[in-house]
Amino acid sequence: MGAVLDGLNNAFNALNNIGADLPPAVREKAQKVVVSAIIVTQVAAQAATMAAASAATNAASTGGGTSGGSSSGSSKGSEARRREE
Repeated sequence: MGAVLDGLNNAFNALNNIGADLPPAVREKAQKVVVSAIIVTQVAAQAATMAAASAATNAASTGGGTSGGSSSGSSKGSEARRREE
């Protein structure tokens, strides 16, 4: 158990030290870029989720999927017609 906690502590410390070697101005700019990228990614993921949910709702309300139509009779009749022509 102690090894697991020690590993988690090391991982947490490593994450906290990311960018520690950067000058403050560069770190601030990088932070803004990263935050912006995360926000854009979250917005895109939410839009994709909403589009998928909307498509699923529309498919469920219309009977789902695409309709190929119905056919009656066999295809032998159309083959015979093609031969006659």
